[in-house]
Amino acid sequence: SDATLPQLTLARTLLRAGVGLHHSGVLPLLREITELLFADGLLRVLVATETVALGLNLPARSAVFTTPSKFDGTQNRLLEPTEYTQMSGRAGRRGLD
Repeated sequence: SDATLPQLTLARTLLRAGVGLHHSGVLPLLREITELLFADGLLRVLVATETVALGLNLPARSAVFTTPSKFDGTQNRLLEPTEYTQMSGRAGRRGLD
């Protein structure tokens, strides 16, 4: 049954603990559930790739970068200043977050 898939089992455990995962490898339904829970303030932590910062309006209180580089499909490279600004701009917008 689908309910026993490792990805669903892990997601259920993490979501109940207030942690969401959001990246292209997550099932679309789980990504949408994660987005809704985060938007409603039900998740305390969202571990995500830059797609959250680029395509979704999900403001956060803080943004943490584990490395100043990213894999661009060919190689690891440093983030461009515009990429950093876009991703860090999700956090701490005055009067909103």
